[in-house]
Amino acid sequence: MQARASRAGWIIAAVLMIAGCDGSPSVPDFDPVGSVSFTYTGARSGSYEAQGAMIPQGGTAPQPVTGATAYREGDVLSILAFRATTATVGDGFVLVLGGVTQRSSVQLDPLSCSEQSLSTCRAGVFAPNIDAAALSENPDLATLAANAYVLAIGSVNVTTFNAVRVKGTFSGTAIPLGGTGFPSTQQVANLVTISNGRFDVPLQPQ
Repeated sequence: MQARASRAGWIIAAVLMIAGCDGSPSVPDFDPVGSVSFTYTGARSGSYEAQGAMIPQGGTAPQPVTGATAYREGDVLSILAFRATTATVGDGFVLVLGGVTQRSSVQLDPLSCSEQSLSTCRAGVFAPNIDAAALSENPDLATLAANAYVLAIGSVNVTTFNAVRVKGTFSGTAIPLGGTGFPSTQQVANLVTISNGRFDVPLQPQ
């Protein structure tokens, strides 16, 4: 359980991570503007939409502005989004798609992230009301986990994958992480259903 919790912490930390932005002359024009949207019902309900260019800050953390992007770190592909609600606070979202490199359909399973190879990790995290600026200075995963929902089951359909763009759809059922691992009876009683998920994001050059 401790290993699973630590892997879950790694996934949540991905909300804060982003690579640099550079164009590439050998591929279609790089458009830095991305978008992620979905609706959610259950213990929390509403709609989520983040559209804009996610700007690097210090090379590793996004500024607390609304935007979305995809980036690859080693063998792991992640899709990140942030919707700012104040100058520093907002709602974060991440899909970790492991070693996906082409159009494909994958099943989300956070337990896959307990394996040694993160290339098999398929998971999602919805983290509403987080302070991105504070977390970039002092990443406190316990505090972040207290507000995070982990997609325990679900699927992602990648419909477009090229050198500069990743597009697709997703849906699933999320449980509150609560900083204690998962799942507990209380967590199961506070499910959030995510539907109509869509992403159209730039793939940051490595």
